[in-house]
Amino acid sequence: WRVKAIFRFSGEILGVVKIAGQSGYYIWHNTNGKPEIESKDEFVQHIVKTRYLSQPDAKRLREVVDYFVLEEEKLGNIITKIRDPIYVDDSIVHVVDTSNFTLPDALQRLVKAYEIIKAKQNFAIILGWSILAGIHHELKERSKEPIQAPVIDLYGKSQVGKTRTASLVVVRGFGQTMKNAVFGLNDVKTIFTLSEALSKTNLPAILDDVDIKWLDENSSHLKTYVSTSEFMRRGTKNLGIKSFDGRRSFILTLNEDFRQVPSVAVQNRFISLRFRESEALTPAEFQQLYALLPDGWLFPILKKILDGVKMDEILSEVNRFTSAIDYVFWGLKKINQLLEAENLPTIPLIDGQTSEEASYEDYATLFVEEILNENLKITALDPTIHSDIRGGYLIEEVQKTALKVWFTATTYKKISKRLGIPYKTVSDFLSNIPKNSQVKVLNDGLPKSVWFPEIQMPVRAYCLVKLKEGVTSEIINPDKKPERE
Repeated sequence: WRVKAIFRFSGEILGVVKIAGQSGYYIWHNTNGKPEIESKDEFVQHIVKTRYLSQPDAKRLREVVDYFVLEEEKLGNIITKIRDPIYVDDSIVHVVDTSNFTLPDALQRLVKAYEIIKAKQNFAIILGWSILAGIHHELKERSKEPIQAPVIDLYGKSQVGKTRTASLVVVRGFGQTMKNAVFGLNDVKTIFTLSEALSKTNLPAILDDVDIKWLDENSSHLKTYVSTSEFMRRGTKNLGIKSFDGRRSFILTLNEDFRQVPSVAVQNRFISLRFRESEALTPAEFQQLYALLPDGWLFPILKKILDGVKMDEILSEVNRFTSAIDYVFWGLKKINQLLEAENLPTIPLIDGQTSEEASYEDYATLFVEEILNENLKITALDPTIHSDIRGGYLIEEVQKTALKVWFTATTYKKISKRLGIPYKTVSDFLSNIPKNSQVKVLNDGLPKSVWFPEIQMPVRAYCLVKLKEGVTSEIINPDKKPERE
């Protein structure tokens, strides 16, 4: 009461805090609509500056705060907090490394693990993303420009290793447990309870086995969180407003393609990674990875990259990012510099693609595979099966190294709608596929008259060529007729 009445303090003092590993006491207060923890001196200076106190009043305020701290200590009301192993103090990043091995050891373990992992690109993206993940919240809080620290979504069938692969970095890398780092929808049924769970620490989390319906319903909240760390505010019984400071970045796992959510699919805020059955690891292989990557294995690497670095220096680089994948490139480049210094193999920067090319190629791959899978169902499983694209495509083998996939504009419209591809016309779709993609565009993306045997007539069709696995480059002559049996 005295602080409020005498010193014109507008806000709420929530308690006195003792932070493990730090000397002195801290004041936990709410003066700007968000709870903050500051040292006694920082809190006093804050009140003095914002309330324009005179020197005598500033001196009396210090006496009141000191008395308040002593009384709370006598009453046993001191709140003990364990500081996160990655934190920012005085605009400097600090990393507390509690692991039992050196930086060279951690890097060697990473290289050996990377050799075992089959979904190498997915693992590399998760790894690169993780380097800044612990300070995403600080970046958003301090930046004067809009920052969209990305969310990663992993999609694919059950039992292909999405959660296990992510947990190698998010759980084991950061020394967490599955209980405090992995949340299912049963744990966080509403956006508000999720935001509460994400306020506990700044270490990354996994939101596991999410469904498309939930994502669609909460897409606007997800977009907001990426930029502000806040899902929503909720009214309380006393007519106040309660909100949680969402400090954790997270990875989503789901069985369906995230880009099927129209309101989210085309945003730069998300990085979508597909896990294929062919890339699934055996239980024995995961046991090998667990042995190589014990709890906290990432901290020696994080400490070398981030510890002692000024936030302003990192912010100046982050503010130049143009898309979500740039966060990944930043982290991977830092890791590769450490690997080079130890004369160890580096991790490819996502096949050398630019920030946007990776997602464009993925759309092309998904499109071609959807036609191939549908064709397999018809030819191998049930010739009478109904298909809305039947008669609208043609598949030809080219010299046993590639497959030509011819398709009509109508077929593109149906499949693009099914997959959530964000291009309205075939021309836009084809023009955005990078030249170094495994899926090649023929005829400069223009339609050509082609005989479709199934409907016994010529059709104006577009053509994509999918190189078979193991073929790195192939010069394909679009006019050469394929070999037929």
